[in-house]
Amino acid sequence: MTLPAKNKMKPELESLDTYLPSQVRFTQEQRECVLFFRQQPTRARMSGYQPIVSRSMDPIPIVQLKIAGEIRYTNLICQLLLLDENGNRVIESDKRKPIFINGDPVTNCSHLRDDNNELGYFFVFNSVGVSATGRYRFACRLFDIGRMPSHALCTIYSNVFEILNSGKFKGLSKSTKLMEVFRQQGMFIHLRPN
Repeated sequence: MTLPAKNKMKPELESLDTYLPSQVRFTQEQRECVLFFRQQPTRARMSGYQPIVSRSMDPIPIVQLKIAGEIRYTNLICQLLLLDENGNRVIESDKRKPIFINGDPVTNCSHLRDDNNELGYFFVFNSVGVSATGRYRFACRLFDIGRMPSHALCTIYSNVFEILNSGKFKGLSKSTKLMEVFRQQGMFIHLRPN
């Protein structure tokens, strides 16, 4: 199996993305692993304050874990945290305009074939939204809940995405091939009309 190449650190840090990597290498049970965003959201319509999300991210966040060697993990989960565009944790402190992730920000590991027909370990966040307009990032933390006490094995960060109100949001984009392939394998994903 070919693992993604390591990110090369530039002598001068040109952007915040250098501090907030979307790909991280780590070792688990003496195996080299890489966690990275396979698909990142770019925008969404604000979900409001209802507990049930009807306006998911566009496209939905999908995180992939690559592991050197053959092994099947069943105790891994990923959790999304909401950050502002500068990478600071968003705290629900303003009662007049609470900002939070709506839906289910935690998902388990799924063993699926991707759009290249390759088996992999994926974390699919098919039901998350953000309650208020603005520019944000996701932090995604990987946990092994089979080990107690559980702690984050690593954290990766999404690019900046924008949450828009209904007047500025121009509709969902076409579902990606990856989303279509996962749906065919039984993953619950709402596909957008072409």
